[in-house]
Amino acid sequence: MRRFILFLITLVSVLPSVRAQDPVKTASADTTADPDNKRVNVTRFSVAPGQDISLPILSNESLVISLHGDSLTRTPLNGPSEKWAGKPGTVIWNRSATAYTISNTGETPAEFLVIELKDSYAIAQLRVPWSERDPVSLDPQHFHVALENEHVRVLQMRLNSREGSMESQFPDRLEVTLGDTHLTDTDVDGKTEEVTRTAGSVTWEKAKMLSSVNLGERPLENLIVELRHPFCYETPDTINENPSASPAMKAYVSRVRETVNKKWMKNMPRSVRDSEKKGLVLLQFKIEPQGTIPEDGVRFRTVFAADSLMEKALQAVRDAGPFSPFPPDFQKPFISFRFSFRYNLPPHPPGCQ
Repeated sequence: MRRFILFLITLVSVLPSVRAQDPVKTASADTTADPDNKRVNVTRFSVAPGQDISLPILSNESLVISLHGDSLTRTPLNGPSEKWAGKPGTVIWNRSATAYTISNTGETPAEFLVIELKDSYAIAQLRVPWSERDPVSLDPQHFHVALENEHVRVLQMRLNSREGSMESQFPDRLEVTLGDTHLTDTDVDGKTEEVTRTAGSVTWEKAKMLSSVNLGERPLENLIVELRHPFCYETPDTINENPSASPAMKAYVSRVRETVNKKWMKNMPRSVRDSEKKGLVLLQFKIEPQGTIPEDGVRFRTVFAADSLMEKALQAVRDAGPFSPFPPDFQKPFISFRFSFRYNLPPHPPGCQ
């Protein structure tokens, strides 16, 4: 059954892995500082020059990412050796239930990460929909794909000194810092956060739309490991109203919600209704005391959708206005609404408890 569902999110106003054998003495593994949650487990390994390490046999698929070392070779049990890493940021895919040996044939110590995807065999999960704000399509100068399959997409981000990226939509992800990093991240509200990370650090980040600027004197190179499933999103069941709002204001909010929803459903193209195209658009817009929407008062906060679905969400808000003036007892300069437009998505995404 097809689902085209809108929810008013909030009223904002000035109102088990299986281990095989232990690594040999010439190598070490450390998990104390790296992410381990319901989605991923990150293990950090180091190997001395001319030495080998036998990786744990994992129940799930995994990624191996080189951090240091000029020559790493991977050998599966009963399979041929494969040279795979000669520089930081090289990525290779490991199959589940397979024994691998990593050899450091270079002259310098090597370090690498093994990222196990705990839900790589999960079924009936939603995959991340296409986004019109996808960084590879929107900003190919700074993002390119290093590896991609049904479970992950690994992006390499490169910014020269004082260079910035375009505002892009990212899903849940791991960020792997290949060199010492000093940057700013700016979200859709214009809030800027200064970030400093050391080379080799790994952080878990939730889905967000943002842009970045490299504040360092050297080029910045990071890897972004995007998880393609499950696709998780906010699923409010009711309006989160200000409990102190007057009955008249609560009724006003309800009318705004109903008006936007009717415009959205009325203008839904048959091509969208008849397809199983999926998408999520989260819009924020302001209403002024006279019921008007200012010219710059509409903003996309989350975009996991094609341009046509974005346009229908925006059109619904524009067509719904102007709204009625504020109730006399509401004396604030504006109200800010957030609407979530879901296209063929369930109210509760599986795998996102």
